[in-house]
Amino acid sequence: PPSGGSGDPESHVTEALASFLSHCARSSCRSLDLGANNGWMTGYMLSAGSHVLAVEPSKDFARAITETGRLNCGWTDRLTVRNVRACTPGMGPACSAPSACGKCSCGGWRWGNRHGAPQIDVAHGTGCAERFGLPANVSGLAFEDLVWEAAAGTGEIDLIKMDADGPEGLWLKALRKMLHDDRPLRVRTIIAGLGGGLEQQ
Repeated sequence: PPSGGSGDPESHVTEALASFLSHCARSSCRSLDLGANNGWMTGYMLSAGSHVLAVEPSKDFARAITETGRLNCGWTDRLTVRNVRACTPGMGPACSAPSACGKCSCGGWRWGNRHGAPQIDVAHGTGCAERFGLPANVSGLAFEDLVWEAAAGTGEIDLIKMDADGPEGLWLKALRKMLHDDRPLRVRTIIAGLGGGLEQQ
């Protein structure tokens, strides 16, 4: 929710992002935004100069992030958007399987929609996805593969933000295993949403 009356969502998170990514303007850095929503935090990461892999299963949000990258011309070469779920073995096979939804929004927290249906569903109904050319299905990819994609062959990620209201514990468990595997991986900062709030780890 907004704090300080500014209307900005989770300003404490954007302050943390600005702090931990302050070096990105001087040297190349990489970020992974798990549960990117409509791209608020992805945008902050990009504006700091980071390369960002944004992972968001809601197809209208994923489209919005992609379009934001296009509107900010300098961002397109540093932004990759994956419209998928980030799956770990603990989530079971259903996480990776395609799930169909004819609506534009198929879940995800939405600003201003605390009560009732998402505004986009009210405006455009159940055929929304087809009308706007959004994918008919959303599948999952392995969490580990997404982490390595974010590292882009460097073995290093400057920041991982996790905020999807549920799977953060499983993601942290999988990441801990990756950090202890033989394949070298270094993650400088993790910001994880736990119990409805975001905490620096």
